[in-house]
Amino acid sequence: AVKLLGASSAQDLVGKPMLDRVHPDFRQAVLERVQRGQVTGVSLPMMEEKFIKLDGSLIDTEVTSTRITFEGQAATQVAIRDVTARNQNQQRLERLLREQESMLNSDLMGIARIRQRVVQWANAAYERMLGYAVGAITGTATRQNFPSEEAYVAFAHAAYPELVAGRIYRGQLAQVRQDGSPLWVDLRGTLLDIDTGESLWMSMDITDRKKAEEAMQALLRDKITLLNEVHHRVKN
Repeated sequence: AVKLLGASSAQDLVGKPMLDRVHPDFRQAVLERVQRGQVTGVSLPMMEEKFIKLDGSLIDTEVTSTRITFEGQAATQVAIRDVTARNQNQQRLERLLREQESMLNSDLMGIARIRQRVVQWANAAYERMLGYAVGAITGTATRQNFPSEEAYVAFAHAAYPELVAGRIYRGQLAQVRQDGSPLWVDLRGTLLDIDTGESLWMSMDITDRKKAEEAMQALLRDKITLLNEVHHRVKN
């Protein structure tokens, strides 16, 4: 208890009301628990409580209490275990799981697990991006999403050596939807299991951005052509 509550010695705690160290939110429950133990005379099950250390900081604890006889009088023996780190780790884990679930269910980012170039799993955004009904893309070969065999082979030569080397592949890729319509995707991939070859891919539809870039490039070409013509006429 000395170390748990941040005391210098037992003298900092002996003779002091233990209820002072219980967080106000839990004091009523603790009082009722103590009274119940006094009436029944039995040990009470574990209860989570917040305690206040001598420096004012809070800790999460698990508390159990047992009725005993001490120096000829009825007393309560309390066992307190600090579970602050455990609870913080649990909260971090829950937050990570929420973030992971949010990412997997994202409407903006398509995510798929691929093994031997066959889709093992995909989120709804990935299916929607490539024009598939829910669940329809699982088990399909990724070849059908490439515009040609040459593009399919070239991608393998560019991407998979990066994955095997432990690096993340990044690139922009021309793809085709289930109905054959073209699209461009911004792609990221990483190897999950070198033995099975399973990899995780995240892709975002950048077709509109590509079209805007192509339109800008076409406009620049037209302006350059026009300037060349004007220069030629002025020169002659």
